[in-house]
Amino acid sequence: MPETEFLELEYQGRKIPYQSPLGIYLDGEITRRIHDSIIPKYREISPGRLIRLNPEEIKTVNDDAKRQLGNIAQQDSEEVRQALRNTVDLTTRLLEN
Repeated sequence: MPETEFLELEYQGRKIPYQSPLGIYLDGEITRRIHDSIIPKYREISPGRLIRLNPEEIKTVNDDAKRQLGNIAQQDSEEVRQALRNTVDLTTRLLEN
């Protein structure tokens, strides 16, 4: 996992600060399929791709990251939990008007 960085991206004419890395688990509720393994796959999120999502999709990422922080992330490393928190923080900022 890459080191933590403080960055900024432009979204709808606003500069949005965020902390990287961003990440989420690709669990069954996100992918709508059952995985081969019991523990879902963790993946980093590209901020450039995240901002191309529509607001409803960004809200879904936010909700899923929050759910995962309170559930499966408790069994993972602090780095993974921080990436999920970074995802929640950025998606919350993107959804602000």
